[in-house]
Amino acid sequence: MTFKKADIIPAIRTDHSAISLSVNSLKDQPFGPSYWKFNSSLLDDDTYIQLINSEYPNWITEFSEVNDPRVLWDLIKYRIRQTTLQYSKIIAKNRKARLQRSKETLKQCEEICNNNPSEENIIKLDEARSEYEALYDYVIQGKIIRSRANWYEQGEKNSEYFLNLETNKTRKYQFVDYLILMEN
Repeated sequence: MTFKKADIIPAIRTDHSAISLSVNSLKDQPFGPSYWKFNSSLLDDDTYIQLINSEYPNWITEFSEVNDPRVLWDLIKYRIRQTTLQYSKIIAKNRKARLQRSKETLKQCEEICNNNPSEENIIKLDEARSEYEALYDYVIQGKIIRSRANWYEQGEKNSEYFLNLETNKTRKYQFVDYLILMEN
């Protein structure tokens, strides 16, 4: 937050002075990263579980001089968060690359099928479409979860609606977090 103007002004009927602050609008403020929330679907990922299990002894060794168990627990949670963020970014990057390759394959299959609509080409087109839809369904499910939608009908693919809902709810919660911060 940036301040436009700050003044100390005389107050009426008191020996204390009043402070007048002018701040920039919240609309002008860029939103930074919000609270981190653990993606519990990682607990089904064997590679992630092995990664955490293999790193845990290193963290215990790294923090061997810490005597307070609460501080040790916070430091380990911090390392878990760091490792999880790095792992999740790699997974997301690979997933986006697979989605892009699947999209390109689908376009190629559509072009081939338009030029030569043989049974073999139609089967390849259906397979490419199924693969793309399966990958894109994962993206939609993430949008639904982040938007905190109360309902969702199976088969509905209105991802723009959920994206807008997610964006609006994120702004709302960030504003509430901002107000709570200002009260403290």
